Amino acid sequence: MTSSLLLDAALETATYLERVDLRSGMNEHWLRDKIFEYPRIIPLNRIDPGAGDFISVCREFPLSKYGSSVFVDVFGVTRHGRPVLIECKLWRNPQARREVIAQLLEYASLFRRLSYSDLTATLKSRFGMTGQNPLYDLVAGIPDAATEEEFTDRVASSLARGDIELIIAGDGIREDTAAIAEHLLDRGARLTLLELQVWKDSNGQHLLVPHIPFRTEILRQRVLVDAQDRPLVTEDVSEEEVGPPGTNGSDVRSANRSFWDRFISTVRFDHPDQTKPTHGGNNWVRISMPRPGRWLTGYRYQDSLGFYLVQDDSVDLHGLIEEANALKNETGLSDLRVEAGKKPGVVTIAISRPIAEVGNEEAQLRWLTDTANRLVNSVRPRLAHRSSN
Repeated sequence: MTSSLLLDAALETATYLERVDLRSGMNEHWLRDKIFEYPRIIPLNRIDPGAGDFISVCREFPLSKYGSSVFVDVFGVTRHGRPVLIECKLWRNPQARREVIAQLLEYASLFRRLSYSDLTATLKSRFGMTGQNPLYDLVAGIPDAATEEEFTDRVASSLARGDIELIIAGDGIREDTAAIAEHLLDRGARLTLLELQVWKDSNGQHLLVPHIPFRTEILRQRVLVDAQDRPLVTEDVSEEEVGPPGTNGSDVRSANRSFWDRFISTVRFDHPDQTKPTHGGNNWVRISMPRPGRWLTGYRYQDSLGFYLVQDDSVDLHGLIEEANALKNETGLSDLRVEAGKKPGVVTIAISRPIAEVGNEEAQLRWLTDTANRLVNSVRPRLAHRSSN
C-alpha cells in the first residue's frame, strides 16, 4: 500500500499516512461543509492563476427550475468578481458519476439568468446577510481585491456572459467523468474536477488534500485561432516556452492575469452600452459585442499583441468588407485588417502590433486601452445595426 509521510517541524520524526475512502459520516454534506468552512482547501489559484483565494459565500444556494428549486452545494466568488459554483459528489454510484457534470452545467445555465440584484436579494432574504452590497462585503479588505464598483460590474458581466467557474469536488476522479470533462474543456468550458484525497494516521487523525490530476495537461493543448485559422493565444505551454530561466508556468500566468486586470480596470469606453472586459484565459480577454458579433478578443501572444473579432459564423458579415476604409478612417487605425475569412460569411476584423515596437508594459496598456475604445466605437454600432435588420 502506498503511504505518505507527515514530518515534524524538525523534519526528523515522521508518521505514516494511509489513503482511505470517505466513510460513514464523511458524506457529500460533510464534504460540502468542509469546503464552505475552510474555503482555502479549494486551490483556486491553480485553477485560475491570479484569482487568489476562493471566497465562500453560502451553502445550498437555491435556483428556480420549472416552478421548483434546485440547490448548488457551495456558491462563492473570486476577489475579481467571477462566480464559482461547486458541486460535491462521492463516486459510489456510477450513474451519479455520469450525471453530475450535466447537473452542474444545468445549474450554471440557471445561475446566469440571475442579475446582481437577484443575487443580493437572495443573500439577504434566505441567508440573512445585511448591508447594501453583502456580496462585496465578503471581498472588501482582501489584498488586491477589485473596488466595489469594479467587483459589482464584473459579477454582473460574468452572469450575463455565463463566465462562471465550475468545480466538481469528489473523493476521486473516474476515467469516464474525466473524459467528459476533457471534452468540455476542449470547447472552452470552465470546468474543473477536484479530487479531495483523505489520508489517516495511526492515531485516527485525517488529512484532506486537494488534487487536480489532469487539468494542466489538457490546457497545454488548447490554442485560440482567428478567423483565418492562425494561432493567436496558447492557453498554456511548457515552462521553457512561457518565461525566462527561474520562472515557472504558474508565475507567468499570474503575471499575465495581473496585466489584464490592469487593462480591465484602466480601459474606458465612450460607448455607454459597452460593458467591462472579462478574462478569457491565459493572456487574453473578451470585450462583449452585440450579435451577430460575440466579442473582441484582446491578446498578447509571444511577440505580438492586438485584437480580433469573434463572430457568430451563422450570419453573413461580408458587407462589412465594403466598409473597410470607413472603419480605418473612423478608428484612425490604418493597419486594421477587414477581409474575408476562410468560412463563408466570416469576416476578419483584426489588428496586431509587435510588442518590441509598442514598448514596455505601460506602453502596451496605453495602446491596448486606446485601440479597444476605438474599435468599440466603430465596430459595435455596425454589428448592432445588422442585428436589428
